[in-house]
Amino acid sequence: MTQRMPTTGWTRTMRMMRTALPVPALALLAACGGDSMGGAICPAVVVPSLRVEVVDAATGANLASGATGSWVTGGRTDAMQSLEIPPRYLTAFGPAGRYSVFVQHPGYAVWGRDNVQVAPGQCGPQTVTLRAELMADGRLPGAAAMQPDR
Repeated sequence: MTQRMPTTGWTRTMRMMRTALPVPALALLAACGGDSMGGAICPAVVVPSLRVEVVDAATGANLASGATGSWVTGGRTDAMQSLEIPPRYLTAFGPAGRYSVFVQHPGYAVWGRDNVQVAPGQCGPQTVTLRAELMADGRLPGAAAMQPDR
């Protein structure tokens, strides 16, 4: 008569791993960008349509922390968001299409770009990265208060 060894935590883990072997195959299919029916398997993340790096045109200093931005496409408009800490980019989440993008920062002229084409991808839009080089608008802070007396 054979003697059975008692089931341990390790043995239970190994049994569960044997039953979970189809999961790596599914992960491999996802990494290849498809399922058995030929469709896309997409990650559970939202893909941004635009990322705008905001910098000072003269110095190259990052200005994203104080910048605001907006986008317009197909009659839709929304504000851009900064998702990193510290901020490096302003990010837009919209559909594929043709965009107009605007960025502003106190003390700088408004930056804009029209006809930015965002192509569709399998799992959302293909992210387009832009660089907004902002020019100082020539006004000094408090310039109105510094006018000479007449």
